[in-house]
Formats: sequence, structure tokens, C-alpha cells
Amino acid sequence: MIKNTKKSTQIKNNKKQEKSASPPPNRRRLLVIILFLLFAIMAGTWLWQQNYATTFDPNEQLTKGMENTFHSESYAFKSHSTLYLDNTANNAQQTREERVFAVIEGEKNGSNRHISGSVLGTDIEMYLVDGTLHRRDSIDGTWHSVPMANIAQGAMLTNEMDPQYNFHFSEIGGVEYVGRENINGQKLDKFVFKPILEDKWIVKYFGDITFTIWLTTGRNPYMVQSIISAVSKENTAATLVIENYFSNFNQVDPIQAPVMQ
Repeated sequence: MIKNTKKSTQIKNNKKQEKSASPPPNRRRLLVIILFLLFAIMAGTWLWQQNYATTFDPNEQLTKGMENTFHSESYAFKSHSTLYLDNTANNAQQTREERVFAVIEGEKNGSNRHISGSVLGTDIEMYLVDGTLHRRDSIDGTWHSVPMANIAQGAMLTNEMDPQYNFHFSEIGGVEYVGRENINGQKLDKFVFKPILEDKWIVKYFGDITFTIWLTTGRNPYMVQSIISAVSKENTAATLVIENYFSNFNQVDPIQAPVMQ
């Protein structure tokens, strides 16, 4: 009898330990509900991101993306301009010649700007700070400062330093939403359209002007990449391609004038 009593006591103690090791029914139920809600939120967010691309108006989304970009207080940018010439001699194999016009990168913060790079093979570096242009001499490296009001080609120089200059449209036309692409690990929405430009120079010498633009996804998009292509009216074998890249929205440090030496 004593042995049976000891065994029954051990069984009861083991059952108590098992009960104490597992969470109470109410706590388990609460844990399941929390996990279910987290899964529902994650699934809902994913579905919203996937479905939003099929519900937005392409013209409105594109316009919003460009406005957000160029209305940012600051951003960094890069621009590559290249003329491609398709040559075919004596029915031989076609070759493609590249002529690089400009490779520029810079920053914009408010009305102040800084760019550096090369244009037609000449190195350039310029600052536009508080209405004064600071330009480095490409030969001796010295800085020259002139108020923009005193420069006859001031507007042209300002346009040269402004990546927004190529995005002034008389009419944007119909916008095609191509779809979503993964570029450098970032999901982007791709748009294609053929606008009428305000830039009379490009319109005079080039036709079939096509813009391809990639925006960040969501309801508050920004433009991070664009490709502008245009075919020469004088030589249809010549195509001008302007690539633009934008980043660091509202994160660029204040731009100061260079230190004169």
C-alpha cells in the first residue's frame, strides 16, 4: 500500500509540472490571435502594394512622381548625354558609334546647386550659391565668381545646372504604365510617354522624343531614373539618349560656395 501511495503522488506531481510548463488556455488563445493579426496585416500590405499599381491613373501617378522629385528641398542627380550613330558601309555589318556629349553629377539644395563632370570633353565644375556663379577654370583650376545678373548667358548656364530643364512639357500626352521592375534591388514602376517639349532646341533638331521613367512604388512616388531618347531629323541613324538618375531626396547638406585660393 505504501508503494502505491508513492506512485500516485509522483503521477500527480508530474501532471502538475506538465500543466505548469504549458501556457494557460487563455494565453494560448491570445497568442494565436496576435499571430493571426500579424499575418493578416502583412498579407494585406502585400496585396495593397500589388493591387495599387493596377488602380492608379498613370498620368496622375507620373505627374505626382515628377512633382515630388522636383519640389523636394534637396536631391542628388547624375546625367549622361550620348549620341549614338548607326553606320552601315557597303552593305557590311552595321556598327554603332558613341559620341558622349556630357557626363554630369551634382546636388541641389533650395536655389543653390553644385555640378561637376565633363561637357564635350571639357572638365567643368560650377557652384550657384545665393545668386552668384562660381566656375572653376578647366586649365589652371582657379575659381572665377560672377553674379548671375551680370552674365549674358545666365539663363543658359542655369538650365545647364538644372536637371529639371528637360522635364518642361507643353503637353504630356498619353502615359503608358509598362509594369513593375526590380532595378538594383529596388521595386520601381515603369512609365513610357511621348510629350511635347517646351525646349525649342530639341524639338527643332530631334523628333520621336520618348521618355521612359521609373518611379518608386506607392502613393507618394519619386522619380529615381529616366531615359530620354530622340531621333535626329537630319540623320535618322542618329539617336540622342539622355539618362538621368535621382537620389537622396531631402537629405543633401547645405551647398556652400567653394573656398577661393
